[in-house]
Amino acid sequence: MIVRKDAMLFDRNIAQHNCIRNMLRLSTLAVKASKPLTRSFHASAPSSFIVRSLDDVRQRHRVITSDDGALETRRYLVRNDECGFSVQQEVLKKGAPVRLEFQNHVYALLVTRGNGHVRLLDVGEGPGQFQKVAEGSLVALNAAEAIEIEAESDELHAVSVMNPPVFGVEKKNDTTGVFPAVDSDGEPLESFDLTKVERLFSAPESLKGGSAPMKDDPLF
Repeated sequence: MIVRKDAMLFDRNIAQHNCIRNMLRLSTLAVKASKPLTRSFHASAPSSFIVRSLDDVRQRHRVITSDDGALETRRYLVRNDECGFSVQQEVLKKGAPVRLEFQNHVYALLVTRGNGHVRLLDVGEGPGQFQKVAEGSLVALNAAEAIEIEAESDELHAVSVMNPPVFGVEKKNDTTGVFPAVDSDGEPLESFDLTKVERLFSAPESLKGGSAPMKDDPLF
């Protein structure tokens, strides 16, 4: 009889658990049904996506020009957009080589208009260190790699991506030449160790809780 009572109690607990689980699912579905049908870009915001014009970027003071005027960087997507990376448009003027070196970032650049050449620096001379680039060419740099890029057409346009993402208005240090990484509190770092990594690299806001449908399950 004791065994039978224990079995009945176990079955009752399982039934109650399933009932609660189903109620939670129904409650979640009801809440979702009451919300407008929008595609969530960020988990914390109802907006469907980001559209940003060059005028928007200028108004936010995110168009940065190098001291010699050879490079203009337009920072469209920055850290506070919480996508996990930043996106920039780079415009290079003809006749002035631009050195790109990111000690604290990985960097990729895709040429969208014009042509020029790229030279890998600080590795000595040799085959493959000098490359022609044109529309459709991709250049990617690991941290601490340096290149010199020069436009041969009147202008060379490119879209670049950086991680950790840029904060928005930072520039390389005129004294050290280092382009800082900016953490989640807005503190510029000329270098960082393992203890700072989580403050610089994080999952995009819309994926911090996982991806759908798992993140929408009330039991997770």
